[in-house]
Amino acid sequence: MSPRAQARLLDRLERQHGRAVRKAFEKAIRELRGNASVAELARLIAARDTAGVLAAIGVGTAVFRDFETEVSRAFEGAGRAFTAMFPKRLRDPRGIRVQFRFDMRHAGAEAWIRHEAAGRVTRIADDQAAAIRSVLEENLARGVSPRTSATRLVGRIDPQTGRRSGGIIGLSGPQTRYLDNARRYLESGDNRYFGLELRDQRLDDDVRAAFSSGRPIAGELRETALDRYSNRMLRHRGETVSRTETLNALRAGKHEAFVQGAETAGVDARHIEREWDASRDSATRETHKAADGQKVTGDAPFIVGGFQMRYPGDSSLGAPVKEIARCRCHEIHRVDWIGQLADG
Repeated sequence: MSPRAQARLLDRLERQHGRAVRKAFEKAIRELRGNASVAELARLIAARDTAGVLAAIGVGTAVFRDFETEVSRAFEGAGRAFTAMFPKRLRDPRGIRVQFRFDMRHAGAEAWIRHEAAGRVTRIADDQAAAIRSVLEENLARGVSPRTSATRLVGRIDPQTGRRSGGIIGLSGPQTRYLDNARRYLESGDNRYFGLELRDQRLDDDVRAAFSSGRPIAGELRETALDRYSNRMLRHRGETVSRTETLNALRAGKHEAFVQGAETAGVDARHIEREWDASRDSATRETHKAADGQKVTGDAPFIVGGFQMRYPGDSSLGAPVKEIARCRCHEIHRVDWIGQLADG
């Protein structure tokens, strides 16, 4: 299977699974935003019951169960798709045709589901809980009222959609800080607001007029600007999470397929070559450009940015998020099935 064919298959699988992964993530965030009423949250915040706030919102791994399921389906989908591309006429030394099947009960597949898929969901839930705690602490220190603090967590009801808009639920830790900065810029008339890339620029004229008047930004204009900024950051995060997790799952499934295929065919590790293939455009990080063309054999890891990675997107050997998030690199497999290149 040529490198180009491998890349095309991954692209097709990403289109096939990416939408489902994103929809599952967005569904979980809608549930979190809609679980508790503002009045209930305000009561808990007034009592300084942070654990109660987290429980009322429903923060935890359970709400991301569908997301985890879709990520696991992407992993299995890649495993099955690449296994189906293995040679059909390969025979073992006894003359029996080798039967390639992708096994989700294989130790490697089960380990990925247990540690990687479930681990990612745990990290997302933990990050969300940490962001909520941070916002509650900051609001308490600033004397923000419990009801306002509750609204800043889950957002306001949009009269057009009936859903909550704005708030910090679903945002990453850094994004919650960006939203807090945006609030301070608007309240103080700071022109740094116009440097926020994801702001709604349709409101810029109104915001500039308010800044020029020397008066504080009117409450509704400020909250509308913040809601739209939050919503755009949430969409951006949904895109980032779905693309990163879908592609990571697909690359992991592909890697596992070749591991299982080699075991089934009895291929010695020396007959398996793996190559790091970077996209090499303006968005490719320098460490991945440097790794482009790096070749290893068997189960040896790649060295990327000083970190070990079994394949692009792999975090099992300690690679940090900066080497994983939005990575579009591929792993090219070349297998000499039983000492010679197989046809097909």
